[in-house]
Amino acid sequence: MVPGIHQPSTVTWEAVNADSWAKLPDDLKVIYDAVNHAIAPMAYTDLVIEDAKAFEFFASYPGLEIIVLPDKLQQQFYEIADDLYAKERAADPFFDKVYASQEEFKKTWKLFEQYQSPKM
Repeated sequence: MVPGIHQPSTVTWEAVNADSWAKLPDDLKVIYDAVNHAIAPMAYTDLVIEDAKAFEFFASYPGLEIIVLPDKLQQQFYEIADDLYAKERAADPFFDKVYASQEEFKKTWKLFEQYQSPKM
């Protein structure tokens, strides 16, 4: 079934222990950040390319039917998730802060995204 709810991926980040990070000298922090900023686009590109190859494989697999979820069902998934997020936001101030930041970014992304690919 497509589209995937978390496609291509939602786990393209790393986590660092705050206490360990605080102990690092500033020059190593700069190097760490520079390396991660340099490899992140390559890792994402590799992920997208491999996803495209996998999708091509499945699309050509005999007897396999790719089902596109109807827009109404996709909207229902969104609404269910949004209800869960609202409950979590009310219970957790940090979650609320992160979620609000993501929603704000989504506005910018949607504007950007609509001009990135021709409508075919």
